[in-house]
Amino acid sequence: MGYIASLPVLVALASGSQLCLRAMQRPWTVLIGYAASAVLTASLGLAMVWRWGVKGAALGLAISLGAYAIVSYGLAARVARSA
Repeated sequence: MGYIASLPVLVALASGSQLCLRAMQRPWTVLIGYAASAVLTASLGLAMVWRWGVKGAALGLAISLGAYAIVSYGLAARVARSA
Protein backbone atom coordinates (compact mmCIF):
# COMPACT_ATOMS: atom_id res chain seq x y z
CA MET A 1 0.00 0.00 0.00
CA GLY A 2 2.97 2.29 -0.54
CA TYR A 3 1.26 3.83 -3.56
CA ILE A 4 -1.06 5.68 -1.18
CA ALA A 5 1.92 7.82 -0.18
CA SER A 6 2.19 9.01 -3.79
CA LEU A 7 -1.34 10.46 -3.79
CA PRO A 8 -0.45 13.90 -2.31
CA VAL A 9 2.39 14.27 -4.81
CA LEU A 10 0.11 13.39 -7.72
CA VAL A 11 -2.56 15.81 -6.47
CA ALA A 12 0.02 18.59 -6.23
CA LEU A 13 1.31 17.94 -9.75
CA ALA A 14 -2.17 17.82 -11.21
CA SER A 15 -3.30 20.94 -9.32
CA GLY A 16 -0.30 22.94 -10.46
CA SER A 17 -0.88 22.11 -14.10
CA GLN A 18 -4.60 22.71 -13.77
CA LEU A 19 -4.07 26.15 -12.22
CA CYS A 20 -1.62 27.01 -14.99
CA LEU A 21 -4.16 26.03 -17.65
CA ARG A 22 -6.91 28.01 -15.94
CA ALA A 23 -4.64 31.06 -15.70
CA MET A 24 -3.99 30.76 -19.44
CA GLN A 25 -7.78 30.73 -19.92
CA ARG A 26 -7.87 27.28 -21.52
CA PRO A 27 -10.93 25.59 -19.96
CA TRP A 28 -11.16 22.95 -22.70
CA THR A 29 -7.76 21.58 -21.77
CA VAL A 30 -8.86 21.22 -18.15
CA LEU A 31 -11.93 19.37 -19.39
CA ILE A 32 -9.75 16.99 -21.43
CA GLY A 33 -7.68 16.18 -18.35
CA TYR A 34 -10.77 15.51 -16.27
CA ALA A 35 -12.27 13.38 -19.06
CA ALA A 36 -9.15 11.21 -19.29
CA SER A 37 -9.20 10.71 -15.55
CA ALA A 38 -12.92 9.90 -15.56
CA VAL A 39 -12.55 7.29 -18.29
CA LEU A 40 -9.80 5.54 -16.35
CA THR A 41 -11.77 5.71 -13.11
CA ALA A 42 -14.94 4.36 -14.70
CA SER A 43 -13.24 1.47 -16.45
CA LEU A 44 -10.09 0.45 -14.62
CA GLY A 45 -11.04 1.79 -11.19
CA LEU A 46 -14.35 -0.03 -11.00
CA ALA A 47 -12.75 -3.29 -12.08
CA MET A 48 -10.04 -2.90 -9.44
CA VAL A 49 -12.61 -2.22 -6.71
CA TRP A 50 -14.56 -5.28 -7.74
CA ARG A 51 -11.42 -7.44 -7.75
CA TRP A 52 -9.45 -6.13 -4.74
CA GLY A 53 -11.88 -4.05 -2.69
CA VAL A 54 -10.42 -1.11 -0.77
CA LYS A 55 -6.89 -1.78 -2.02
CA GLY A 56 -8.19 -1.69 -5.57
CA ALA A 57 -9.98 1.60 -4.86
CA ALA A 58 -6.77 3.18 -3.58
CA LEU A 59 -4.75 1.87 -6.52
CA GLY A 60 -7.43 3.02 -8.97
CA LEU A 61 -7.35 6.49 -7.42
CA ALA A 62 -3.56 6.61 -7.74
CA ILE A 63 -3.71 5.55 -11.39
CA SER A 64 -6.47 8.05 -12.14
CA LEU A 65 -4.62 10.91 -10.47
CA GLY A 66 -1.42 9.92 -12.26
CA ALA A 67 -3.18 9.97 -15.61
CA TYR A 68 -4.72 13.36 -14.83
CA ALA A 69 -1.34 14.76 -13.78
CA ILE A 70 0.36 13.48 -16.95
CA VAL A 71 -2.38 14.70 -19.29
CA SER A 72 -2.72 18.13 -17.67
CA TYR A 73 1.06 18.62 -17.56
CA GLY A 74 1.37 17.64 -21.21
CA LEU A 75 -1.43 20.00 -22.21
CA ALA A 76 0.05 22.85 -20.16
CA ALA A 77 3.43 22.32 -21.81
CA ARG A 78 1.83 22.29 -25.27
CA VAL A 79 -0.15 25.47 -24.59
CA ALA A 80 2.91 27.21 -23.14
CA ARG A 81 4.99 26.35 -26.23
CA SER A 82 2.31 27.65 -28.60
CA ALA A 83 1.94 30.95 -26.72
